[in-house]
Amino acid sequence: MLARCLGIAYFLKGEIKQAAYWFGQAAQLQPDNAGMRRNLDRAMVALGKGAVLAAAGESGKIETIKRNNIEMDESGFYWGE
Repeated sequence: MLARCLGIAYFLKGEIKQAAYWFGQAAQLQPDNAGMRRNLDRAMVALGKGAVLAAAGESGKIETIKRNNIEMDESGFYWGE
């Protein structure tokens, strides 16, 4: 999905606001996809705006993201199938 790929590209460039926008678009297109929500949450935490995953009952993942200080590499993203 193009929106997901753009989000990852912007995140890796350090343009977190743009990444959050594109991850949000991807999450809206596939609202039941937990991987898309994780990508959005990663950007939202990096922006200091919290995360959406808490509502989905995945708060342990949010804490992991916060403890790791949002590393800027591709390993933590949901790339799709």
